Amino acid sequence: LFHDWDWPTVAREFDTALRLNERYAPIHLYRGWYFLVKDSSDAAIGELRRAVELDPFSGLNNTRLVTILFYGGHYPEALAQARKVFERDPNFVGVRQELARVYITLGRCPEALAALQHSADQPLTLLLGVRGYTYAKCGRRAEAVAELNRLLGRARAGEYVSHYALALIQAGLGDDDQALAELEKAYVERAPALFVMKLEPAFARLRSTPRFVAVARKIGLAI
Repeated sequence: LFHDWDWPTVAREFDTALRLNERYAPIHLYRGWYFLVKDSSDAAIGELRRAVELDPFSGLNNTRLVTILFYGGHYPEALAQARKVFERDPNFVGVRQELARVYITLGRCPEALAALQHSADQPLTLLLGVRGYTYAKCGRRAEAVAELNRLLGRARAGEYVSHYALALIQAGLGDDDQALAELEKAYVERAPALFVMKLEPAFARLRSTPRFVAVARKIGLAI
C-alpha cells in the first residue's frame, strides 16, 4: 500500500484480513487509504468511521478520520472532527497540522497559523511541509522560504526529508516547476504520501499538467 503501490495485491490482502477478523480496527484504518486511491471517498470515510467505532479512544483512528474527510472534500466535517481530537489531546501526533490544513483550505489563515503554534515537526511525509505551505498561502512568504530552507538544510545534513513535503511548500509558493520536480523525486523516493497527490488541494493547479499526470500514472492512479 505505502511502498509498492500494488493495488490488486492490496485489495486481496485486505479481503483476507477481513475474513480473518472483521473487527480488527487497523484493517479498516488502512483500507480507507486504499479506497481513496480507488476514488471511493465515501467508502474510505465509512472504513474510518468503522475503525473509530471499533476503537473509539484511538487518537490515530480519530485523527486519520480527519485526514480522510479532508481528502474527500468534506471540510466542515473534517474541521469538527479535528477540533474534537484537539480538545481531547492537543499534542497528539499530527492533529495541529491536520487542523491547519483544513483551516487553510477554508481560507481561514489566522486559525491555521494559530493551530501550528508550538507544533513539533512531524515524521509523517503527509504533514511535514504543512507549516511552510500555510505560511505561503497566508502571505508570509519570507517565513515559507525560511521553512523550505530549514528542511533543505536538514536534508543536506543527512536527515530524511521527503520530497513530497518540499513539493507542498513549493506549490504554496507558486513555483510549479519546482513543485513538479519534487513530486518526480518523491516517486523515485517512493514517498508514502504520493498516492494521495491527486486529492491534495495544494496540487490542484498542477493536476492537468503532463508531468503531474505522468507521476500519477506511474503509481497506478486513474487521472
